[in-house]
Amino acid sequence: MGTTLFSNNSTGSLVQTLWNGQTQNWDITWLAPQQECDVYGTCGPFGSCNALTSPICSCLRGFEPNNSEEWGRGNWSGGCVRSKPLLCDRNNNTSGGGKEDGFLRLPFMKVPDFAEQGPSSSVEECRSLCLMNCSCIAYARDTNLGCMFWSQELIDIQQFSNVGEDLYIRLASSELGT
Repeated sequence: MGTTLFSNNSTGSLVQTLWNGQTQNWDITWLAPQQECDVYGTCGPFGSCNALTSPICSCLRGFEPNNSEEWGRGNWSGGCVRSKPLLCDRNNNTSGGGKEDGFLRLPFMKVPDFAEQGPSSSVEECRSLCLMNCSCIAYARDTNLGCMFWSQELIDIQQFSNVGEDLYIRLASSELGT
């Protein structure tokens, strides 16, 4: 059994190394986070991280960079802001009018932190409950957990290629093309 050493590298990752007596070197046996998307909030609020794309961060549909200059430099921590107000927001601030907000399905997602639990309903019932509540900006349904709702900024979202949940984000009808 060799000597094990835990340390932080220059990027802040935790590295486990094992002394190799034959090569007289430290061999890396474990590293965390393994990729940039594993760092909490890499893409900021309403930004989605996908380790298989370049750049790794993109704004969710219906959102745009909060600071385009910083975003263009690869500093995504400021995240994204909504491009068009929701009907709920307009109804609360003006006389309203227009088509009802809708939801965009984002498949294979790591859902954001800070979900509020709801009843163990069908995905259609989750949608109706979210649509009736103007503070609800996204929902998902997990087989074991039931409905999950978000009413704050969506932070730490990741796009995977074949695992994860369907995340439904609330958008103005004009953003949905309806």
